[in-house]
Amino acid sequence: MRASPSFRVFAALSYLLILLLAAASPVFSDSLIDGAQAAGGCSTAGSPVWDGNVANATLEYTNWEEDYWGEDNEESNQGNGGGRVGEEYVSSSSTVNRVSPLTEGFHLSKVVANGTSSGIRINLTTGYTYTFCITSSAHNSSNSVAVDVYLMTGTDWRWYETSYSYAKNGWTEEFDMSDVPPEWRGGFYWRPYRDVHAYEDLEEITFSTSLDHLEYRTEEYYYGSNMLVYDEFYLIIDGWDNGRDSDAVDPDVDIDVDITIMVEERVMVPSWTVTLVCMGVMITLLAVPLIIHKKYHAVGLEEVGTEPMPALNTAHESAEKDYSVLE
Repeated sequence: MRASPSFRVFAALSYLLILLLAAASPVFSDSLIDGAQAAGGCSTAGSPVWDGNVANATLEYTNWEEDYWGEDNEESNQGNGGGRVGEEYVSSSSTVNRVSPLTEGFHLSKVVANGTSSGIRINLTTGYTYTFCITSSAHNSSNSVAVDVYLMTGTDWRWYETSYSYAKNGWTEEFDMSDVPPEWRGGFYWRPYRDVHAYEDLEEITFSTSLDHLEYRTEEYYYGSNMLVYDEFYLIIDGWDNGRDSDAVDPDVDIDVDITIMVEERVMVPSWTVTLVCMGVMITLLAVPLIIHKKYHAVGLEEVGTEPMPALNTAHESAEKDYSVLE
C-alpha cells in the first residue's frame, strides 16, 4: 500500500529538518566533552584591548606588614606563633564594569607567580565558536611546567576567590567539599563551566566551546534589590593547589603562559526549531497508522457500476418473443 504524494513530501521535509538540526546542534559542533589536545596550529594576528574586550583577573597573597615595616616586624611576629598576622588576600583584577563581547581573536602572554592564580575576563557571546590554546613553561627557563586551566562563569569566579582566600588563611578543612558530589556543590563551591572545562596537570591545552544561549546571574544593585545581568567568563591559569583531586601540584616556580583565543562565526539554528521538529516527528508517528487504517478499511467499499453481458437474455425477454413466423 503506497502513501499519498502529500504525505511523502511531508515525511521527506520532516527528515530533512531533523538532519539539519542535528548538524547544527551544539552536541555535534561543540567539542565540550573532548579531552585536552596538543596546542598546535593556534595562531591569530589580533591583539587584546585591555579593559575593552579583555580584562585582567589575578589572585595573589601578600604580607602587607612585612612590606611596610620590613623584616624587623617579621621577627617580632614569631613570638606570636608565626601566625598569618598582616597577611591578606589581594585581587589585582581589573575593576572595569563589563568588557565588550568577544568577536575577534587575540594572543597574549602572562607570568603567573608561584602560589597565585591569574587569567583573563572575557565576554563570550552566541553566534561564535571560541578555541583556546594555552602553553606553559617555567619563568625564564625552557623547563616545562604543568598547570591547571579552568573556564568558569563570573558566579563561580566569586566562589573561586573565596576558596583561594580560605586556603591561604589555613581554613581549607572548614571549607572542604571533596566528599560532596559535584552536582550538589552549586551555590556552595566553584565549578568549571558546564562541569567539563577543567584541564588539569597539563603543559599544552587546546579546547573549544560555543554558547547556544547567554548566561545570566543575579546582582544586587539597590537596597537589597536584585537584577538579572549577563554573566561574563574567566579563563584561569591556576598556580596553586586548589584542593581538587586531579589538579597539578604546587609548581614552586613562576610560570610563563601564552594564551591564544581564536574566534570563528558559527551558524546557529533557532532554539524553537527543536520544538518544531519534535512536534513534526510526533505528528508523523501518529499520522502513519491512521492513514494505513483508513486505506485498509476503504478497500472494497467503492461502488462499481455493473452491466449485463450482451449474449444473455432474461426469461422475461424470452417469453415475449414472437414465434409465429416459424409456422
